[in-house]
Amino acid sequence: MPYEGQPKTETAAELYARYAQARFLYLQRGYSISELMYPGLLARPGLTSARTFPTPFQGVGVSSLTHFSSLIMLTALPPGSPFFRLVMDRVTAKKLPGDAKTEQVVNEQLSMFERKMLQEIDTLGIRPVAAEAFLHWATVGNALFVFYPKSGKCRVFPLANY
Repeated sequence: MPYEGQPKTETAAELYARYAQARFLYLQRGYSISELMYPGLLARPGLTSARTFPTPFQGVGVSSLTHFSSLIMLTALPPGSPFFRLVMDRVTAKKLPGDAKTEQVVNEQLSMFERKMLQEIDTLGIRPVAAEAFLHWATVGNALFVFYPKSGKCRVFPLANY
């Protein structure tokens, strides 16, 4: 129960219903683009497994879309090399007690942490899910990428689902 003067909190369902109109225009644009380029990516609601998707009769759209999203994927998560670098700034290095060997040990530890993070990204299977998210971002313009830390799994929700 909210206190006097405190704003009323909304449930997730109320928030979803409140923003349905704002989401509608983006969804309509996403549906029409998806039907032309990648029919199975963002399907209109009410589709069953009995309905077949329309064939766009051209491969330029889908091949361009997958090429573009794979380029974004390679830029964001390059295989075999970290997409971030951990280094100690000069001010912190000067504050370290000891000599240059201490700074070298700290930099080696930071480098080891980079490698561990890269290994963690590869073992968690983030790349395929991120590739799907990049497809949605390139086609529809929006998707929700969720990482569940307890299970170590990640998932992509299309714009129609959130």
